[in-house]
Amino acid sequence: MTSKLTLRAGTLYDTTPTRDSPRTTRVPDGDRTRATVGATYRVSRNIEVDLSYAHIFVKSEPLNRVDTFYAGTPAQIVTTTNSTNSGNADEIATSVMFRL
Repeated sequence: MTSKLTLRAGTLYDTTPTRDSPRTTRVPDGDRTRATVGATYRVSRNIEVDLSYAHIFVKSEPLNRVDTFYAGTPAQIVTTTNSTNSGNADEIATSVMFRL
């Protein structure tokens, strides 16, 4: 843009490391696509201000599992969880750099 302003943009596709067998409602992870934008403004020769924004799109993933708790005891219980999990996240970051 100018010698004082630098703009950035990018995208990233990241497959989930979570396999179906350990997937739970606590870890409902799915493949992610991240879109980012950022800027650096040079205030002076020794000071720069950075600002960035990222939006993360998480792919919907099914969760179908049966869990047994307290197996082999009189309190044994079997639960079935069937759901579709998805989500998105936003990240905002800023920094100030001083050169000495």
